[in-house]
Amino acid sequence: MFADVKAELDRQICSEEAKVSELQKTLEKQNIDAINDRRQIEVLEEEKDILEEERGILEEERDFAESELHRLRDINERLEERLRKGEKIVAAAKAVVRGSWKEFGARMDELAEAVKRDD
Repeated sequence: MFADVKAELDRQICSEEAKVSELQKTLEKQNIDAINDRRQIEVLEEEKDILEEERGILEEERDFAESELHRLRDINERLEERLRKGEKIVAAAKAVVRGSWKEFGARMDELAEAVKRDD
């Protein structure tokens, strides 16, 4: 009878040892997974830091681009105003030249008349 009890206890011990062995393997796997998870978290934090730094750089570049855009728009407005003034000056100069040519033509006609009368 003791042999039967001893055999049963040996079987239970072997069964428990197998369970413990499986639990140890599971624990080792979970430890490895935890190490990998921690490393992945570190990598993600590093990537986050890099992305935040890039975001800051992009925001600075955007601000600079907006500033440049405003500056160029101001320059464009001044150039357009200068062009409008130049066009007014050109139109006035053309009117003066046309008037001068008309006056010159009239004087030439007078000269031609005077020459005809002298002949």
